[in-house]
Amino acid sequence: MPETCENCGRVIGHLEMPHLHKQHVVCAECATRLVPPLIPRPSLAPSPPQTMRLSDEGQHPRRSNSRASLLIVGGAIALILALVAAKLISDAIDQARATEAAAKIAEANRPKNYFTDDDGVTFFAAPADTIAPFQHSGREAVAAQVFRCGEYGEPFVGYLEKLDLQKGARLVKRPHESIWVSDESRAAAGITTIKCRDGSYAIRVTP
Repeated sequence: MPETCENCGRVIGHLEMPHLHKQHVVCAECATRLVPPLIPRPSLAPSPPQTMRLSDEGQHPRRSNSRASLLIVGGAIALILALVAAKLISDAIDQARATEAAAKIAEANRPKNYFTDDDGVTFFAAPADTIAPFQHSGREAVAAQVFRCGEYGEPFVGYLEKLDLQKGARLVKRPHESIWVSDESRAAAGITTIKCRDGSYAIRVTP
């Protein structure tokens, strides 16, 4: 006995294939209509692989290492140069101090004579090669020959000396006297011979 479509009531022919829809016998046409069309799912295209942007240092680790190495080397060179400069400065200061000390020693060991700028009342030491007369404290200074009587006698100015710049002659005189005479004159012998009260010759005193 032929089947009847439970949806449209049409008799399903002997050569037709009946279809079952939700436990109901239906014809091929109804089976097609009753089955909802399949909604095609959108194709999921594979997303392109995400690439992470690296910083310049990440992209170039060797360059970063090179910069760090250059900084270290530069710092080391700067430190070495600073140490060398400090050593040179220290050596220069030491050399200057040594030169100053040597100059002071040389000045201290330089031969000296006595001079006076107040006609023999007082006297002071100055280099022996100083040519008298010369200006000292605003006054004319001349050479002072200093003596003492006995080993412990008080030093005193025995006579004065200066150079006559015009004649090139050496002149002498006693303190507090106004007349200068040539050291080659007869009067000069009495001036330059210094005796003590007891008749002994006075002892020459030098700086």
